[in-house]
Amino acid sequence: MTQALNQVKQLRIKLLLLLVIVFMALVALVPFVISSLNELNALNAHIESIKKTTSEIIYYDEVLTMSSRMYTFTGDEKWSQRYLRIANTLDKSEVACGTCDSGDRQRV
Repeated sequence: MTQALNQVKQLRIKLLLLLVIVFMALVALVPFVISSLNELNALNAHIESIKKTTSEIIYYDEVLTMSSRMYTFTGDEKWSQRYLRIANTLDKSEVACGTCDSGDRQRV
């Protein structure tokens, strides 16, 4: 009877030790998980800014195409002025896109 009781006590000690080891391993992993989540959030924000810039470039390209066509067909100077105004805006968007690209190279 005492031998069975000692075996139960030893088993409880081993299980408690195993539980402590598992808990310590989980605590050790928490900083890595938090760091990974922060990196993921930063990358998602960067991807969203790239998507926004990309959609702006596509939009301005369409506006430039339409303005050049309308100027060609009508000869109205307002289309030429619009083209020049939007071309400057497109150039700014392209510069912003280049800035995003250089940030990507630094991360890699």
